Amino acid sequence: MGSKLKAMAVNFSLMVGVFILLFVLGELGANLLVKLGKGQRQQIMGEADNIVMNSPNKDLEFVFKPHYVNADGDTVTNALGFHELDWSPAALDQSKVILNLGDSITFGANIKNLNQVYGKVVQNLMQQNFPDQPVIVYNAGVGGYNIWQERAMLRELDRQLKYDMVLLGLCLNDSSPKMYVSEDIKGAVVNVSGKIESARDLFSRKFFNRSKLYVMFKEAVKSLQRRYPRLFPSSMLWHNMLVKGEGWTSLKNTILEMHQELASRNIPVVVVIFPYAHQLKLTAKDNIIQNDLVQFCQANQIPCLDLFEAFQQHQQQILWDAEGIHPDVNGHRVAGEAIYQFLVEQKLIPFEHDLEVHHE
Repeated sequence: MGSKLKAMAVNFSLMVGVFILLFVLGELGANLLVKLGKGQRQQIMGEADNIVMNSPNKDLEFVFKPHYVNADGDTVTNALGFHELDWSPAALDQSKVILNLGDSITFGANIKNLNQVYGKVVQNLMQQNFPDQPVIVYNAGVGGYNIWQERAMLRELDRQLKYDMVLLGLCLNDSSPKMYVSEDIKGAVVNVSGKIESARDLFSRKFFNRSKLYVMFKEAVKSLQRRYPRLFPSSMLWHNMLVKGEGWTSLKNTILEMHQELASRNIPVVVVIFPYAHQLKLTAKDNIIQNDLVQFCQANQIPCLDLFEAFQQHQQQILWDAEGIHPDVNGHRVAGEAIYQFLVEQKLIPFEHDLEVHHE
């Protein structure tokens, strides 16, 4: 009996040793691929030494440089680092301002003309249909932000900008950990995991995301699911699995806190959910994450628009980037028109001329 247990222990030790060896070799190989610029490529928005810079506000972590113009001239930021015009204080004061928060979709990644970004589509429709009421949809989207950075940006802008409504454009990775500016931004697989600050972090995504092999494997699985979503049970699609995660619960609670804070100042917040390209191959019922968020918003009386149906109806007209995350100008047009219609149906626009909104 003793010799059998000893043999089992030896075999187990050999298995563990082989696993550790394979992992180390895999990690070395993944690091080499990163240095060669190969593999799944993830970036915040441009290179770390380009549009992105560190922020003194640690809740934001990073911002975009003010008055930035890239080499092609198709990415431009204003004095606050947003893909937006430099409006005069008088123009802002004389207009109803819809503050458009979000990530790279809201920023307008791959959209050269600012007026073709979905927020500006909403603005232009309002100007056409309500010419007596000046309205600015102010684009404050920052590529790579999650929901907590978006809330931090909202609080940051409270000191700089008056607004009458918040339009929150949500992408389905907005419950992901915060990205950090690092040298790895230039690599094929970006190691942007949060700093290890507690023992609990050792057993979280923060720890595993420090492994380039793990990140590369995870991105390969995501890529496979994006190509062939029908091969997987809907509950096993990576974004749908987020519904069970602590981060997704925190995301919903953060939206509720934003709603409550703004409601105390008579400022509505409207949530808009952008689908990924591959989700349009599925049924609405299979998009668990959108359904969960819509139900949450409805239960808490937060206006929420899921763009899944609008995008599915027009999917033949929409082109996407390689990852199927960022829609082209047609996608932004479809989104802007659907958002405008939703705001009208919800009686959120036109704004009441005699409505007095007090800003802190």
